[in-house]
Amino acid sequence: GSDAPVFLCVGGEGPALDGSVVVSSVHCNNAVELLPETGALMFAVEHRYYGCHNASACPYTPWDPHPLRFLSSRQALADLATFHAHAVSAYKLSSANKWVSFGGSYPGMLAGWIRMLYPSLIFASIASSAPVHAQLDMTEYNTVLARAYSLESVGGSASCRDAIGTGHAEIGRMMATKVGRYELAPMFAVLRRRGAEWLADRQNRLAFAGDGVAAFPAQSNDPSCNEPACNIARICELMTDTIGAMANATAVQRLAHLAATQAELGASRTHDLPNSQGGRELYTHADASGDLVRTGAHSTLDARSRATPSAFARFEGREASGIVRAQQAEKAGKMETMYEMEMEDVKEMEMEEGKELDEMEERDGSEGTEKAKKTQEDLAMQDMLGEQGMRAASTTFEHPSRLSSPSGLHASLDYWGYQTCTEFGFYQTCEVGTGCFFTQGLNLLLDQASFCETDFGIRVDEIAGSVAATNAKYGGRAPDKALNASRIMFVNGDVDPWSSMSILKSPTTSLPTLMVPGASHHAWTHPSQESDQKSVKRAREVIRDQLRRWLAMSPHAQ
Repeated sequence: GSDAPVFLCVGGEGPALDGSVVVSSVHCNNAVELLPETGALMFAVEHRYYGCHNASACPYTPWDPHPLRFLSSRQALADLATFHAHAVSAYKLSSANKWVSFGGSYPGMLAGWIRMLYPSLIFASIASSAPVHAQLDMTEYNTVLARAYSLESVGGSASCRDAIGTGHAEIGRMMATKVGRYELAPMFAVLRRRGAEWLADRQNRLAFAGDGVAAFPAQSNDPSCNEPACNIARICELMTDTIGAMANATAVQRLAHLAATQAELGASRTHDLPNSQGGRELYTHADASGDLVRTGAHSTLDARSRATPSAFARFEGREASGIVRAQQAEKAGKMETMYEMEMEDVKEMEMEEGKELDEMEERDGSEGTEKAKKTQEDLAMQDMLGEQGMRAASTTFEHPSRLSSPSGLHASLDYWGYQTCTEFGFYQTCEVGTGCFFTQGLNLLLDQASFCETDFGIRVDEIAGSVAATNAKYGGRAPDKALNASRIMFVNGDVDPWSSMSILKSPTTSLPTLMVPGASHHAWTHPSQESDQKSVKRAREVIRDQLRRWLAMSPHAQ
């Protein structure tokens, strides 16, 4: 008989949901912290496919030739509507119980969209850091990232942003000539190891400088981090130093020192970085909350996990000390620490495999050796596929014997990458003439999106059509015109590059917006801490006030 509201925490491409989500939530703690005041009932619903760690919840079997055909935001929203009907029946809810959806990043997109598509079910929504406007070539990501390094609110400055851009532009010019390459090579450890002519190949230039020669957190910026070169303020201290060891250094020399500093930090922290497997750290762009990350499809929103806004990456402000280290290793450590570790692993594996084969040949003869080789090849292939590897299998899975359970297939399929190809795009490029402060002209659309065709058979022109269809369905930046949307609050941080694809100006009074100065990707949805930025604390207050006004309305309000 209670008329208390119902809070719905929307799941996405991040880590698996469990009971802790309604107690301490990365994406929905605005709701959690309102529970005592409102007496609300709170649910958290996992996104189809991303919840396939529970095999019984999977919409495919290991023998399904097209396992991803039921994966889309539309299906996920229909799942939420189905859950709504179940919850109303199971908990004997009525129209007096106003439902409010919450989410950050991709779940923020869904939280807003379910209010748009099912307004009779969801009364209001808080859509945090939600890039609701799909875009194929997302040049804005790196433009906003560069601008973040000029924001004084987080320790940036125009001179810092310019120094980073000047350095990368000079690196681009140096890489273009043999003389320049030989001048550049001694400055960076990866080039000293690989040799100057390694940069004669475009793909190597792209890997080295197309996405920055070091880690430049913005989406994941943590203002409270005190480690060297770990956030915008610390990086800008180095890039604009006028009295220390780098006072007379060129912009390129400063970038080289930055990369070395981050690589050293990453190497010293491998024991506590997130996502370690088998004692070795696999550096990715995805953040600790599983959010969209740096490089669109290539690199979850990112070492080629898919960039989710939530791909997508992921790298969150709350876990930033660990996240930034992961990002540092991805940028500098991708070239330094990770490469050395991988080479050590390869050597160790080859030695172990050689010993095993020798022992087996002595025991079983040559026939046994051939069988052992085949078994090792199968295991090696399975290990190599990882989360990003078996995209081809997600189109036509021809060898179920390799991964004979839904959980095994779940670990291999690239869900977010598939969604970027079929719905969103979000490919973060650094094209000539844009505001990107990395080396321009290396990281282009085809570099980002070509996997769609090789792995899923989806051409770039087809992606463009799907992106247009997504915006037509949900309204993009004008949901009020497409769907007569109302009672959705769009909250963004001005340091977050994903804000470029969100709604920043209120189209109507019933679609309020809030820009949080100095805030990274949905920093305000994390559990509150005393050390939080004042702007983040204030944002939580504004969100609570807006929710109180909406919850005071009649449940039949339009």
